[in-house]
Amino acid sequence: MTSFLSKIPTYRKIFHAVFNWRIARRVLLTLAVIGTLLAVIITEENWRGQRAWDTYKSDLVAQGVPMSFAQLQPPAIPDDQNFAMAPIIQSLGAVMSKASYKMEDKLSWRALVPGGDNQVPEWDYYLYSKPTELRAKMDELRKIIGQRDLVQAMNTAFPVLEEFTAASRRPAARFTIADDLSNYADMPVTVFLNLGKIYAVRALAELDQGQVQNSADDISTLYRLANLLSNGFTVTTQLVAIAMTGFADGPVREGLVEHRWSDAQLAQMQADMHKGDFIASLQKSFQYERIRLTQILERNTVSELVGSLQGMSRNSDLSWLAFATKLIPEGWVRLNQITYSQEHLKLVALLDPAHHKVDAPTLLAYQQDRARRSRTIFNFIGIIMTSNFAGMIQHGAVSLAQLDEAQVACAIERYWLANNKLPATLEELAPKFIAKIPNDVFNGGPMHYLPGADDHFQLYEVGLGGRDDGGKSDEKDGLGDIMWPDAGK
Repeated sequence: MTSFLSKIPTYRKIFHAVFNWRIARRVLLTLAVIGTLLAVIITEENWRGQRAWDTYKSDLVAQGVPMSFAQLQPPAIPDDQNFAMAPIIQSLGAVMSKASYKMEDKLSWRALVPGGDNQVPEWDYYLYSKPTELRAKMDELRKIIGQRDLVQAMNTAFPVLEEFTAASRRPAARFTIADDLSNYADMPVTVFLNLGKIYAVRALAELDQGQVQNSADDISTLYRLANLLSNGFTVTTQLVAIAMTGFADGPVREGLVEHRWSDAQLAQMQADMHKGDFIASLQKSFQYERIRLTQILERNTVSELVGSLQGMSRNSDLSWLAFATKLIPEGWVRLNQITYSQEHLKLVALLDPAHHKVDAPTLLAYQQDRARRSRTIFNFIGIIMTSNFAGMIQHGAVSLAQLDEAQVACAIERYWLANNKLPATLEELAPKFIAKIPNDVFNGGPMHYLPGADDHFQLYEVGLGGRDDGGKSDEKDGLGDIMWPDAGK
């Protein structure tokens, strides 16, 4: 104890030697110098980033690239002709709103089978059936709901369909965007996905019960809804619209296999399939998304961006970005803004509405290049926020190819009804049974058609790989042909 106490003055000397005013002044001066240097660097980086963005933006304006929503908005139309202003559409609200959740409940299995969620398969179980399975699955559904008349059961469970059908008869759709982005939101995705599946399942039930005209009407309504919805301004809305057209494949194919459709019904379905231009709509939605985020980046401080970024990448956890964006200078955000805009414009260039195609080789090369691309502090936000978009284009192109094939399959059936045989070539269909044969979405060439024995045929387009696999799909790489599922005549 005595030896320890004797050393206390020594400890005091050390303390005073280290923590004295002279050293404190030096530390404070050093911190002041470092703080000043950091302030100068941040100011310079902010100036450099803002200057780079202003120059880039001026170049885009000179090239005629849209930089405001007003440049993309279609002409105004009367409210009573506007699908977007129909009461049922106005009542939905945006995605994840209370109104949308309420509508989801109205379009769920609970409405058809109260308390029976666990015993009822998903809608897709019925939509993607083989023709030989349809009646068995319809009988299975009858047992679950305890009613023989499926159509009447669905009409009772989903009376709101009548309002959507009425809205689908409006000739156009114009969705507007406020300058402050306050109403920029996805349509309620689950509502429209469930809606499309219900129409398709009811169309199958109507076919099964011999109500062929009602089935054709439901299919046409489904196509009209999809085309009107494609006037929305988010990429997600476009993909939902395209997906809705795919739900109609089941009932359309079922009617074709059994020769249930009349020429007039087929002609009406064909007319409703392509009232819009899905490639042009998808291209415009990418432009909307680009303008949206660049405006958010310009209007908000770095720390206020996180909510918007998180909302644009729903399948990714970007909570870490909250911390990252608070640390970097706003000038670096401007540089990321350039990267984001550049990536968007690359994707927009892949879509060619004039020639009804997607540049598949460039899309595939783009996806491969992104996988090898390094991220830096100057581009990571732009890269992350466009990471899913190439896959969205691929998915949309596949769905569009299937829609084109459905239209041609209807034309083949109309030819069959008139001539009791298959056409030798697709050229025999135009213009009597189809105005124009759609080209292959992936390479711009002709759609592939091979009539076979026993009135079977192959109808397909090449996939993203751009190779003709003779009507075979490659599940390993997802680059095989996109086929219409023929079941013979």
